[in-house]
Amino acid sequence: MFRRIFSLIICLLIIAGGSTEAAAGAETAVAVNSKSSPAAVMLSGSALDPLLKPAIDLKEEAKAKNRNTLPAAVMQVTAAPQRFSAKDLGLLARLVQAESGGEPFRGKVAVAASVLNRVESSRYPNTLPGVIYQRDHGYQYCPVRNGTINRPAGDAARRAVQEALHGKDPTSGALSFYNPATATNGWIRTRPVHTQIGNHIFVG
Repeated sequence: MFRRIFSLIICLLIIAGGSTEAAAGAETAVAVNSKSSPAAVMLSGSALDPLLKPAIDLKEEAKAKNRNTLPAAVMQVTAAPQRFSAKDLGLLARLVQAESGGEPFRGKVAVAASVLNRVESSRYPNTLPGVIYQRDHGYQYCPVRNGTINRPAGDAARRAVQEALHGKDPTSGALSFYNPATATNGWIRTRPVHTQIGNHIFVG
């Protein structure tokens, strides 16, 4: 009887010991699997699993390729300022046409830019009609006086206005211009010269 009880106790101890070892082995396996699991690696902030990295690299490469193949208009959006109405811009285009119809395209852009520079200057009105129609000490622009500003603008004049609106300024900030062959205003000849484009000298 005693032997049977003793043998039963021994068997129970052996079984319990085996279960403990199995549980420990299971815990070890779980720990090992967790350490080697890609999800665990990514969540822990460790280095990416070598098997996953090529796939991720390909995904990032595809994104970069898509970015680089976007149209230029999408990649680099530049919009003209919305400060001026279509009517104001039409007025500026007509002035450019009247003042520089026979000038090179760069000269047309320069005329448009010089008018926009006046709008931004504290020395002049802050609107296009205000600058163009200003009459302090006389007309500021001959086409306003002789009426040629009312003639339609050509395509080149309209394009020149758009170039100036987008920041093109061949005059480097000039506020006025004149044709030395026809100008009768003595004051304008005293202004500091910025540049000459075609028949016009642009001054500050």
